[in-house]
Amino acid sequence: MSEEMSEENSELTNETSDFQREELRKEELDKAIRAAYLEYAELDRVIYYKLNKNLSEIAGTRKLTEVVFELIKWANAEGKLETLFVELYKEKPGNPELKAIKEKWFPSVSESDKKSKKKLPWYKFISLRSLRTTLLTSIGITTLVILTRFSAVLEPVELLFFDQMMRFPRRDEPDERLLLIQITPNDMEKYGRGQGTSLPDKTIGELLKILVDLKPRVIGLDLYREFPTQDKNLKQLLEKESNIFAVCKVAAPESNSSGTSPPEEVPFDRIGFSDFSEDRDHVVRRQLLRMDTKNIDKSPCGNSKTMDSLSFKLAQKYLSKDKKEYKSTKNSIDLASDNIVLQRLFGSTTGGYQSMERLLGAYQILLNYRSACRRGNTSVPECSPHKIAQREMTVKEALEDKLLNKDSVEDKIVLIGTRIDGIDFLLPTPFSFGEREPRMPGLIMQAQMVSQLVSAVEDKRPLLRVWSIEYEIGWILLWSLVGGIVAQFCPSNKILILSEIVAVASLYVICLIFFTQLQLWIPLIPTAFSLLGTGGFVVVFMRLKAQKLS
Repeated sequence: MSEEMSEENSELTNETSDFQREELRKEELDKAIRAAYLEYAELDRVIYYKLNKNLSEIAGTRKLTEVVFELIKWANAEGKLETLFVELYKEKPGNPELKAIKEKWFPSVSESDKKSKKKLPWYKFISLRSLRTTLLTSIGITTLVILTRFSAVLEPVELLFFDQMMRFPRRDEPDERLLLIQITPNDMEKYGRGQGTSLPDKTIGELLKILVDLKPRVIGLDLYREFPTQDKNLKQLLEKESNIFAVCKVAAPESNSSGTSPPEEVPFDRIGFSDFSEDRDHVVRRQLLRMDTKNIDKSPCGNSKTMDSLSFKLAQKYLSKDKKEYKSTKNSIDLASDNIVLQRLFGSTTGGYQSMERLLGAYQILLNYRSACRRGNTSVPECSPHKIAQREMTVKEALEDKLLNKDSVEDKIVLIGTRIDGIDFLLPTPFSFGEREPRMPGLIMQAQMVSQLVSAVEDKRPLLRVWSIEYEIGWILLWSLVGGIVAQFCPSNKILILSEIVAVASLYVICLIFFTQLQLWIPLIPTAFSLLGTGGFVVVFMRLKAQKLS
């Protein structure tokens, strides 16, 4: 009888010892989990992804100490205490508290379990709650960025990156259709100075007579001539030759410019304005094609309803021989030649432009500079927009060195202008940033603009385009979502920072490819702000929520 009682007492003691051991295991596991997982959101994510349960359904949204206690009670009741520990340990195998628990209470859990984790499909990591938070945040940040962009705060930075992408190395061929004849200081010294800032009328007349006889397709005189012509031969050429075009300058009251009158011998239909469209930083990134001069008081160019630029006049004359000139289309406000459309920068919010204060009623397009490569002219790099023309010469070389011949002139676009410091306009371009290249003379700028219009039709050289505002908003919103998703699923700050850097770098590369390969200027700066802004907001929101719950 005593032996039976002894055996019963021994069994009871063992059962009591096992019970105490199990309670001690749960108590120490509770402390280890609370030490390893300091935020509710972090613990919730593991439970959701690994056990396919919502922590709020198991333990509610109370303080973290109570949540962990309820979680252990649930796991013990479901017979999943070891499974719970395994999944929590796999997420943080280096945590000392969890490692101590493994060695003491779960020795069967090996390090190899961490490597043998089953990879879930990507869509398993997205919950409706997190997706809703990210979507709402993205919409809010995108709206804020768009409104900020409309205020023109981002415009200077956007134009800065526009210039950087324009300078991206490329090798264009010089335009063989162009012949530039430049009036230099040496020409002035040799032939003297006529009226205004040009050569004597007799010299200009001799030059034009030689050119006309060699049958160029069009001649552009980029010279201001507000005075009557003194030479009879020159006067006759200006009046009668239908392929000679001259310039005037439109009055600009806001800059106290009264403009410049055209030569009185040249009919109005062969006059084009020489004005350039400069941005606030005076850089020329746009090309003016047509302007409404009717409401400009005392304009020396006249008060016709619309007037075309010199570059557009020359391009139209050149293309008219093959009947390929640009014409207005029935269903669009844009000019087009077959399927080549000159996309008009319409209104004050086009591409990166938000404050084109002057000439909003003008027809203007983005200028896609041709950075041509050829030897010569060591003052600029081998590949430079200054080398746009296949042939360049001075007046002396044209008249006395006999460089003009049928091959160099026939069917060509001939531009005549000055290249003299203090007389010629020197214009900043995207390439002159940091004085990498000299400013561009007005004659070269006219050549760039004529070449863009003609080569778009004849060579199918792409024109720079921009997206409509709807596409730009969609693009910014898309990258905003990317920023939010990246922030939500990065386990640490280091990985988050690295991921955001990679995302911004990827965005820049994509924008560069669009610009250089597709000639499409898409938003970079507002998109980057939206990406980083959404990512930062999501991180802050998650941490505040976790602190509140804990």
